[in-house]
Amino acid sequence: MTETPATTPIAEPSSSAADTRAKLKALAESLKRKEETELPGAASRQPRAQLLDASTIELQQPDFRFHYVNSTDPSKVKLRRRMGYEPVTDKEAEEAGVDARLSDGSVLMKVPRPKFDQRVAQFKQMHEARLKAHKTDVTKIAESLVRELKDKYGVNVPLERLLISE
Repeated sequence: MTETPATTPIAEPSSSAADTRAKLKALAESLKRKEETELPGAASRQPRAQLLDASTIELQQPDFRFHYVNSTDPSKVKLRRRMGYEPVTDKEAEEAGVDARLSDGSVLMKVPRPKFDQRVAQFKQMHEARLKAHKTDVTKIAESLVRELKDKYGVNVPLERLLISE
């Protein structure tokens, strides 16, 4: 008797571009269905920028900065509270003509303007430091190279010659 050797079928690529597109489309549809069932009320036809507009209450209370926070994730509200934010009362919101709570679970919160401006200034300072960090690093490397050239080889090279100023 002759035995036939067992052959392993060659695996073809698991998905083609069409399969991937179909999977993505199905995933998008399931996410849309999930969003429609989880969020209360009908989807708003109002543009998101207008829905989250709190400029009327900011005009009435210029000493505060207002921001809508997603309250479906409790950690976001806790984080904002640690940053100094407080929820806006229903009475304050009603007087200003804005919603204190939105149907998607967002809550209007406020923070004193000086605290907000201080945080913005910190971000700007951090941004500037990050923009200049590469120049600082290159300068430090060039300074160490100048020191090494002078100490090991006795060559005196000016720092400006190694750096390119733009």
